[in-house]
Amino acid sequence: VEENLLVGQSARSGRDSEFELDDVLNLFPALAPLRKRDGWALSGGEQQMVAIGRALMAGPRMLMLDEPALGLAPIVVAELFAALREVSSRLPMLIVEQNTTMALRVCTRAHVLVGGQIVMSGPSTELGGRRELINQFLGQTDLDAAHPAPLDDAELHHDSPSDRPAGKGPTL
Repeated sequence: VEENLLVGQSARSGRDSEFELDDVLNLFPALAPLRKRDGWALSGGEQQMVAIGRALMAGPRMLMLDEPALGLAPIVVAELFAALREVSSRLPMLIVEQNTTMALRVCTRAHVLVGGQIVMSGPSTELGGRRELINQFLGQTDLDAAHPAPLDDAELHHDSPSDRPAGKGPTL
């Protein structure tokens, strides 16, 4: 695990990084006791945490993630998105994610694409209130049963977008 994370440093090319090894281990506390474990012996969620941690250690100007929650257990998805919420306060992100409930909780702006076309766009606080419409576009009719808690502004953003540095915060 540690060796995999340190590989990210080799891609920095002299850039500064917002994230060092200790930062990544603080973001993903489940990795700390696994520092010496081989990558092949990790669960899917642990492998995803290592992959994101390695990318963060590379000093990106923007973190781009494609379906980070795909195939992960719900508890791991919650942990992953909690970490991404912290990352979003320090680094711009672009997330492509079908789990709209979790994605809207970390992004500041969202775009809903259907067939490669943007069909809805706006601040996540506005789109969070239109979850039923988003679900209709994405064909997610049973999402409300799986996530019955309503999305409100306090839940979507524990801080306001104006508290973030310009250009920070992911786009769905």
